[in-house]
Amino acid sequence: MKNSNGVFEVALTLEEKMVKIFVIGPYESGKSTVVRALTSGKSVSVDELDTTVAFDYGYTFIDMKEIHVFGAPGHDRFGFLREILSNGAFGFMLVVDSTAPETFAKALEILKQVNPELERPFVIVANKQDKLGALSPEHVAEEFKLIGLEKDAPIIPAIATSGYGVKEALSKLLELVEKSRG
Repeated sequence: MKNSNGVFEVALTLEEKMVKIFVIGPYESGKSTVVRALTSGKSVSVDELDTTVAFDYGYTFIDMKEIHVFGAPGHDRFGFLREILSNGAFGFMLVVDSTAPETFAKALEILKQVNPELERPFVIVANKQDKLGALSPEHVAEEFKLIGLEKDAPIIPAIATSGYGVKEALSKLLELVEKSRG
């Protein structure tokens, strides 16, 4: 079907039922744990000595939609892989360690690498809320504003090891994806 500008639009048929979400963040923020929590432990990780060296993948179903969840390593040397895996992602879950605000600048850099104009929806998962010194979501938001994140983003408190907040973050992201797709 053509839109008013004469450009063909692809109706959401398959995509409507299949959604790709990309989990990103700095090293040791809890990305693999988030992927496992989202997929009820039914995920695959390519790791070495408990560190992801390729990617994480799993899927789940929400409201009759098949949600494919990919995660990539946080190390700088895997930047090329993040770019490849971000292709076709409907949205991003940026996972940060709430006890390590010194890593937030790296987190923002990773987000902008795969979503340069921040045009695709994203949420920030403020992970490790159970740890001593964890910043509240409000403080995480303040820190991100200080380092240059101009766009408001939902910040969801989480404890990925227990699953707390992880599915809520995904639900919020899917809501943003729905809004962005019209």
